Amino acid sequence: MNKNMKNSKAAIKKSNAEIFLDIFNQIDSYLRKISNYGETVSHMFIVDKLSESKKIIREHREDLKLYARLRNAIVHNPFGAEIEVIAQPNPKIVKKYSTLRDKIINPPLALEIAIPTKKIFSTKLEVNARDVMRVMADRVFSYVPVLDDCQKIIGIFSENTVFLYLTRNEICAVDSQTRISEFLEYLPVNQHASEDFEFVDNHATVADVRDLFEQSSARRKRLAAVFITGNGRQDGTLMGMLTSWDIAGNNK
Repeated sequence: MNKNMKNSKAAIKKSNAEIFLDIFNQIDSYLRKISNYGETVSHMFIVDKLSESKKIIREHREDLKLYARLRNAIVHNPFGAEIEVIAQPNPKIVKKYSTLRDKIINPPLALEIAIPTKKIFSTKLEVNARDVMRVMADRVFSYVPVLDDCQKIIGIFSENTVFLYLTRNEICAVDSQTRISEFLEYLPVNQHASEDFEFVDNHATVADVRDLFEQSSARRKRLAAVFITGNGRQDGTLMGMLTSWDIAGNNK
């Protein structure tokens, strides 16, 4: 590489301020896109509004506003041409802002750490109930998703399901002929006295799901699992499942 080429590369190298402003613009553009706010609304206003519904923004709200103030100091230079840039961000600040941008714009998706459908122990209506219960006992499962032929969740077969079935039908035992279909009335996800189940779509982030588990701690029912489906509803195709253990073991 000759001297002229080296000088040319050095000449086009961006300053910390320019890199910082690029990061700000990328974050600002992304936040405006997901919030549907136009250019007339301030960056800080959007940060405050999104922090109400987006955990990642809420967690870093003060940092985002601090970086926005630094951006304003760089852009709104009262000295004009006399001083080219009033503030040059420290390289460590630029690095931290870059990392935050990546977390916001390209956050880890819940589906990336979820148990995929093919590895979830599930059952169908025609399956023998005692066989399912035997697996549940051996593997210490408290619930099992019941799927149809399109991999959509019909309901949840759980210890509570069996208890309701026996008590309401005054039956003393589940025999070898009992199918899961006989529990159909007690399978709906809202029929479980001590457990809740949530549904999110395949765009949900790890932070979104973590937030669901944290919110559930204040409720009477324990959030047992979050199911990821194509449309974020029970009638969508099951793509994966997350429990609190999956979230606790993940630091994304």
